[in-house]
Amino acid sequence: MPEKNAAVSLHALFREEWEAHLADDPFFATVTGDRRYNDRLPEASEARFARRAEALRRFLDRVQHIDRQALSDDDRLNVDVFRRLKQEALAEIDFRTYLMPITRMGGFHTALAELSNLVMFDRLQDFEDYLARLAGLESYLEGETSLMRRGLAEGVTQPRAALQGIELTDSPGGKLPLER
Repeated sequence: MPEKNAAVSLHALFREEWEAHLADDPFFATVTGDRRYNDRLPEASEARFARRAEALRRFLDRVQHIDRQALSDDDRLNVDVFRRLKQEALAEIDFRTYLMPITRMGGFHTALAELSNLVMFDRLQDFEDYLARLAGLESYLEGETSLMRRGLAEGVTQPRAALQGIELTDSPGGKLPLER
């Protein structure tokens, strides 16, 4: 019976964290096929990341209180993977990577460009949700830009070497000005 109780608690924790992640990141929800948040954009603010970090700490604390020895081998592995993923997500927030919303690999600008390819447009609600997202675009872009400006002001930026060769269309010569 203890194995069943521990497994029930563990799986309830997994479901709760999953739901919290979907609600926190509507883009992620869309990618997974969950349409409940298709009318929203992520909140682009430090407050959002502070809330997410606190939630991650609570989930990590709760997983520590589940009797690992009462779990099946599969669930012990699931605990290890869950803990590692949540610790990494928390470390990224603590490192304030959200102040670098554009990287060599992508960022909010590419997520927006790909969004229409990720949404299933097969019901009227899908189109209405997409229009609702577009209506919030200005605020979202201002938030991401504000985070990026704060990162630049505080020196939280991508390493110079990682940005070599990045093309910018609005920069003189089309190259990122790496030298000041």
